[in-house]
Amino acid sequence: MAERSGAAPDVRLAMIRLGEQARDIRDTLSRQHAEQGSPSRTWPWIRASLSGELDVAFVHTLNALQMLHEALFGGPEVLAVAEIGARVRAMRACIDHTLQLHRDVAAALPAGDPLREPVLAIIETPLTQIAGLFAAMQHALQAPIDGPAGHDAEIEIELSIALDFAAQLAAAEASASGASA
Repeated sequence: MAERSGAAPDVRLAMIRLGEQARDIRDTLSRQHAEQGSPSRTWPWIRASLSGELDVAFVHTLNALQMLHEALFGGPEVLAVAEIGARVRAMRACIDHTLQLHRDVAAALPAGDPLREPVLAIIETPLTQIAGLFAAMQHALQAPIDGPAGHDAEIEIELSIALDFAAQLAAAEASASGASA
């Protein structure tokens, strides 16, 4: 894979957009967690499809992130603004779907329901990890580190998300049923 030295304008633009996405994820999660909202679906309906929808949404999000990375760092050419926008929007659509699932759960499970907090946490944790990754990427780009002899040091950022949503939901339900018994 060919690498460009320094932060090219397309990389800087992508990191700005990802930084905005990180703030939006955090703000939306906080707002939706605090508000009950009106449910568009009942909990049994949501529960029947939640783990599958989360699996699909996160796999598509991570694939879109990988495609953005490959486009930015896969060759020496600078990407057009429209291309960056299209790739970021594709990833954002996947994240927005997950945020919608979070909103549905927050609305369907009332405050005080023993399932509300653990199920919201199952959705919030990987979204918060993705937001943290985006923020770290933007920070790494804005704060280069000088290595030995004045060479730029490599910065490695990792993302590890537990995508076993069915198992997490089952554990939350078992814990909630034990707490309410």
